[in-house]
Amino acid sequence: MSSRFSALLLVTPAIACTSIHLDPDGKTPTFQSRDVIPGQYLVYARTAAAPAGLEPTGHTFEPALAQPTPSAEFGSVWRVHADTDLESLHSELLADADILELEPERLAHAFAITPDDPYQSYQWHMDAIGVPAVWADATGAGVTVAVLDTGVSAGADGFRNLLPGRDFADGDSQPEDQDGHGTHVAGTVCQASDNGYGTIGVAPDATLLPVRVLGAGGSGSLTDVADGIVWAVDEGADVINLSLGAGGGARALEAAIRYARDSGVVVVAASGNDGRGTVSWPAAYADALAVGAVDFSGARAPYSNGGDALDLVAPGGNTAVDANGDGYVDGVLQETWQGGQASFQFLQGTSMAAPHVAGTAALLVELVGRDPDRVEELLLATAEDADAAGWDPGTGWGRLDAAAAVRAALEDSGQADDTIDDQTPEEAPSGAPRSEQVLLTEVMVDPDTHGDAVAEYVEIWNDTSDVLPLADLALLNASGNGGWVSSDRSLAPGEVAVLGRVSASEWPWTSVDLAGHYPSSLSLNNGGDTVELYVRGEWADGLRWDAAERGIAFERLADAWTYAETRFDGDDYGTPGWLR
Repeated sequence: MSSRFSALLLVTPAIACTSIHLDPDGKTPTFQSRDVIPGQYLVYARTAAAPAGLEPTGHTFEPALAQPTPSAEFGSVWRVHADTDLESLHSELLADADILELEPERLAHAFAITPDDPYQSYQWHMDAIGVPAVWADATGAGVTVAVLDTGVSAGADGFRNLLPGRDFADGDSQPEDQDGHGTHVAGTVCQASDNGYGTIGVAPDATLLPVRVLGAGGSGSLTDVADGIVWAVDEGADVINLSLGAGGGARALEAAIRYARDSGVVVVAASGNDGRGTVSWPAAYADALAVGAVDFSGARAPYSNGGDALDLVAPGGNTAVDANGDGYVDGVLQETWQGGQASFQFLQGTSMAAPHVAGTAALLVELVGRDPDRVEELLLATAEDADAAGWDPGTGWGRLDAAAAVRAALEDSGQADDTIDDQTPEEAPSGAPRSEQVLLTEVMVDPDTHGDAVAEYVEIWNDTSDVLPLADLALLNASGNGGWVSSDRSLAPGEVAVLGRVSASEWPWTSVDLAGHYPSSLSLNNGGDTVELYVRGEWADGLRWDAAERGIAFERLADAWTYAETRFDGDDYGTPGWLR
């Protein structure tokens, strides 16, 4: 490296995000308060009109989305400002048939980890995925990549094709970066290359569409993220990068991502930096590619979230080590913008991993067109195993190999289908004997008799050899809502307990003994949902149950709780099935 380059190199703090953290004892989970915007809730209505039940409450409210999602399963979303808790607001609005769902509004945060010391490094992360060797066949020309982040401010290295963009954080058309995170992420996607200056990007000829959805502090509302996604799709984005996340989701966000996928757009999202066994939102959604991180050696980075929703991993770096022995920490190096000046910085995190995949997706779109299913096939089929053969919860289908993906796209030989071998994360074999299990079964009432908000319940079966206190359990749903089970009961080995909704206004089955309650904000439904279980000091990966009278099992394998492949009918283990 020249001394001129060294002088430009700075290492300054990036944004760190933890959606759920453990207390110092390492056992008790705390739901991170900074993810939830205090006193701010999202109400989903059946129609475009404001629900009639909002006005009598006296709470102020306004439309939550500036870019309503077309063809969503709800008619409108309203932001309610109320100095009350979720349960109280739920009780106020329960009788309004126009209201479909209520959830807290959350903040999304940029996923990067603050490096410790300033070091200069080569871009080992580009070599690791086969860049720039792939440029002989694809450079991303003609492909638009939207980066939804803290904004983008081009420095001296800059970008070849930069569009004006949009700022949803401040509500204007000037998405300049006041944090530095977004510019760094965008650089990995499509930094100007082969220009005799600075660093390179994965797809240097791609067109960059900057969409600012996170403010100067690195946070922003999930509704701004949803608005940014819909706007980017309507502006012609082919690929969307989301190096951000939260400890819970939002139906508006999920609908926006589904709209993007249905419109032919590849959505790439960072899995999160908590080092736990479930990915953060929006990466957890099925229509997004969830990307974890690996270090210089290709091993899973210690901070990288895994779990059943993880698709693949890419270089995210580790600024705590110099594994390649070049005298500098092994961070991801790109140009960014800090303190009013451009600089080159080393960052680590799943935020840095995701844009490697987004850039590779741009290369593939150039070759195969707007076909997100085909692009996903190529990415996953050519990923190099980083742990167990095939899919595993720590590294998904393996490490990103951009060169192999481009070769497969050029050959178009069906290699992707052969490589995946018809497995999905839900079906991936563990290769290990089953251990003791804790089973959950969602049991719904007959909808012709009672509403599910009244009498739906969850059955918990302790099939372990230890006593299981119900108060030690916490449940979350797909949107990250939920909390601790309220009960003074403990289950002996082999015992079954029934938990009802805490907000149930009636319980008509006197023959069913309620052992406790779970939070009504868990919001299960007759169509099925995803539930995450906290048991014995650890989070277990959630698995979607697809109908009433069906159950899911959690088991302990390889020193971690995860889902079991076994599914249980509603009549098993004392469950009465449909209640009338």
